[in-house]
Amino acid sequence: MTLINFGSMRNRDGRMLMDGAASNLDTTATIDSLVMVKKIPIDVINESISKIQKKEEAYGKLNELLANFKQLSDSLRNSPTYLSSSSSVFDSTVISTNCNTSTPASYYLSATTASGAVASQYAISDITIAVAQSKSVQGFTSNSASIVTATPTDGMFEPGTFQIGSTSITLAEGDNLPTIQAKINFLSATTGVKASIIQLASDNFQLTLSSTNPGVANEFTITDHSNIFSNCTNVSWTSVGASDAILTINNQAITRSTNTIADLVPGVTFTLLNSTPSTPGDNTSINVAVNPDTNKIAETIGLYADGFNEIISFIDKQKERDPKTNQLIEDAVLGEDSVLNIIRNSLMNDVYSTVAGANPNFNDISDIGIKVAGYAKGQDNNKIGIMNLLEVNTTDLLSNISTNLANVRQIFETTFVSDNNNFAIYGRSNNITATSFSVDFDKTRVADTGQTYVDKSGVSHTVNNAATVRYTDASGRPGSTYLYYDYNATANTTRFWGLEGSALEGIELLYFGTGTDLANINLTLGVAEKSYQSTEDVINPKDGVLKGAFKYLSDQTKEQEATMKLREKDMEDYRRLLVKQFAKVEEAVSKVNTLIQFLDAQDSVKNNSKN
Repeated sequence: MTLINFGSMRNRDGRMLMDGAASNLDTTATIDSLVMVKKIPIDVINESISKIQKKEEAYGKLNELLANFKQLSDSLRNSPTYLSSSSSVFDSTVISTNCNTSTPASYYLSATTASGAVASQYAISDITIAVAQSKSVQGFTSNSASIVTATPTDGMFEPGTFQIGSTSITLAEGDNLPTIQAKINFLSATTGVKASIIQLASDNFQLTLSSTNPGVANEFTITDHSNIFSNCTNVSWTSVGASDAILTINNQAITRSTNTIADLVPGVTFTLLNSTPSTPGDNTSINVAVNPDTNKIAETIGLYADGFNEIISFIDKQKERDPKTNQLIEDAVLGEDSVLNIIRNSLMNDVYSTVAGANPNFNDISDIGIKVAGYAKGQDNNKIGIMNLLEVNTTDLLSNISTNLANVRQIFETTFVSDNNNFAIYGRSNNITATSFSVDFDKTRVADTGQTYVDKSGVSHTVNNAATVRYTDASGRPGSTYLYYDYNATANTTRFWGLEGSALEGIELLYFGTGTDLANINLTLGVAEKSYQSTEDVINPKDGVLKGAFKYLSDQTKEQEATMKLREKDMEDYRRLLVKQFAKVEEAVSKVNTLIQFLDAQDSVKNNSKN
């Protein structure tokens, strides 16, 4: 008897499958093969998601490089805006000291600089250091034994209370020197007096009370109404009076109550360590030189160039192609993204730009020892191509910083100079093209009729002040609609801003005058200022270019994942359908086999009856 058997049902991972067919038909493999056709688009989606993730990682790296370059740009650009202090590296200074005698200057004083220090020279002489007041008593034979008792003998105190200034301190029966020291020091923040113990000999200890700070202003008084100290016998008292610090700087006599003097020269702190000789005719003098920190400035400019090169190299690597196939290499996941070209071109335009309004002999980076050149090696050491990298000649750069610092810093920084202090810069952008202009403001002039414009944020503005504010460029050409203003009654300030599309687009000025003023203004935007603004436009988390790129990739990932879920559901539904269909086949085969068995049985009975 021949039976039909396509297989039997079994459970695998929660799915009903058929296998083990006697006819050698592997139903599980058959279903898997049919389902694999449905899996092909899922694999395509997974590959697409993987590519998106690689793009996100690449954009993350680019964002990191841009953030670093923005920070470096910020350290070089200066920030001459209202209520802001400069953080430019060009303000960094370093101090050197020397003495006109064989004694090193460091024996007499030390000096440090901070923000605001101006390069200069200071001649310091006739130093007398400030001294703290002190009162000492010696003659105590033990450091640990009690020296306070109601029946004192030599070298002992009676219990009682004394005052340092207006603060009371009580000595109690059984107190020893360390206990008394602790009681005094516990109140040092209030009294300005500290206590110390000195062992002069094995059987001679000294207790000293001294001002926590030197100078006459920090003198203290002790009031001993209980006669604690005056009744103590067989001890000796010594006192040192307080005195102020005295020195001569650039032939000017100076007196201070402290040896740490921070209010003499802005940004410079002098610490007096020892007095100069008081011998008649002694001419000891210490020269203190505050100089620009040329090494730090050059180092920062070098880091700025490195930061720029890293960005350009990264972007160009994303454009690298296999020389044999001319296809983008595997790691060049952003090669087709146009935003990279926008970023690259913007930064190159900023860094290579000529600074309008600067000294014609020092108005771009090539004037200070930085040139544009270089190749980079790509896959298999193939040259990617000219990458416009910056090469810094450190020797030339240091020389220019040392001899032409003002010109070097103007290449990088923002400068704002107004002949009227009622005007201050508050904001600026790379869209400003005016470098020298005049602002004529008169609130009493008749204003023009309303003019309306829409700013970059899509906000509509109507202004009536074109005649009130008049702009004139360096050539005397008027541009009455370049500036507008509004008045903030709370802050009592007037704000001017430049019209979009004008030579002053992006500028914001604050005005503090009475309403009728004229200002002649010179403004330059250095390369670091421009690169700072450009990188900010790219990485700003609120509305930067990269935010849009990240959002687009995120949306693409969500869309692909949603599609993949639908495809996976479709694949599982198809598998279930196949299982049901093969189950029906199994059922049909089973019925046929039953019928065959029945017919075979009938034939067998019939044959037996004949026999």
